[in-house]
Amino acid sequence: MQRHPKVPWVTIQSDPSGGVLVTNTRTGAQVVAYSDLQIHEFAAAAARSPGGMGAGDAVAAVTSRLGIQKCAPCAKRQAAMNRLVPNVKFWR
Repeated sequence: MQRHPKVPWVTIQSDPSGGVLVTNTRTGAQVVAYSDLQIHEFAAAAARSPGGMGAGDAVAAVTSRLGIQKCAPCAKRQAAMNRLVPNVKFWR
């Protein structure tokens, strides 16, 4: 078992199905991932505050609207940004 490099409360271990079992140790949520992108997206979700939008989520929403497709390094940055700024508030 190893920890996610950017979100230490997410653990990664091999799964008999051929993927990896990714676990959020804070909530107990688990998913079987078959790509780096799925692992890092799970970590990004685990890094944001409950009910909030992290800074990484805000950047991902904007780039998605611009038609930029997400890759594994993008998901890593999203997780790191969510960890650093877990709750972004928008003013109107």
